[in-house]
Amino acid sequence: MATVVCTSLPSPELGPKDRIGSLDYIKPISKLNRRYVGPGAEFNTGQYESRDVTIRDGRQVQDKFAINKTGFFLASHNSEVKDWMDVKQVEEIYTPEIHKFITDLTRADKAIVFGPVVRRAKAATVSSGNPDEQPPASDVHVDFTPRRAQALAEDLLKQNGAEEYSYKRVMFINMWRAISPGPQDWPLAVCNAASVKDEEGLANGLVYTDNLPDRNNIPAELPHDPMYPEGTIFVYNPSHEWFYFSDMTKDELLVFRLYDSEKEQGWRVPHCSFHNKEEGTISRQSVEIRAVVYFK
Repeated sequence: MATVVCTSLPSPELGPKDRIGSLDYIKPISKLNRRYVGPGAEFNTGQYESRDVTIRDGRQVQDKFAINKTGFFLASHNSEVKDWMDVKQVEEIYTPEIHKFITDLTRADKAIVFGPVVRRAKAATVSSGNPDEQPPASDVHVDFTPRRAQALAEDLLKQNGAEEYSYKRVMFINMWRAISPGPQDWPLAVCNAASVKDEEGLANGLVYTDNLPDRNNIPAELPHDPMYPEGTIFVYNPSHEWFYFSDMTKDELLVFRLYDSEKEQGWRVPHCSFHNKEEGTISRQSVEIRAVVYFK
């Protein structure tokens, strides 16, 4: 896939809402990349490095973003959910709302919405014990590898009653919503997918276990199972173009692609949270939900 950099983006001078953020990239020399998660603890085997990058306020150039170019855009979207901490409300009200939104957006032949997750900047930790509440992720990543995304797309179809996979194209799309007022202390940053080379993404295995392994005795291989959780982490490139949207409200959605089987421009968007050092920030709370859409 050719790399095409989005043109007419902001000038080198920082605007009032632009930020310098520290993002965690995987080192190119890192060979054994996994994240082990156990009861009350976790660790990464990969070798990471923090890089200070310019993160532009995307509100200044919103007309430059499109899901089939940069891989993301900001949308207006109202929800009838009154209490975002109520999992039942999110599942019974929000999931159908997002199903309609994503179907209207993509005109897909089929859409499956799954995995609403509440994230809290301070309250939730790995030891909270609630998989529906997680802290923000500060490493530059995409939730799936292509292998994992394709296997999950097929599995979700089976779970929803399909007997065979008869689609030519599949996409995974994330919809992220801030439910705390701005300015948020840990907003979500997204990278212009057209500024990222395919070879900069490395597989990162995710292992849930009751007993964390000895860091000095990590297994060399994981099961060769396409359903094994596996994400993508990225090495640093100064050409990466980072954006966030300042002071997001609960009536806005940051929409971005996680995978497109056609691997056209903007097919996956690296993303992560960063510390907003602006005075008067508010502890971030957010809800993200994902959809897989299928095309015949």
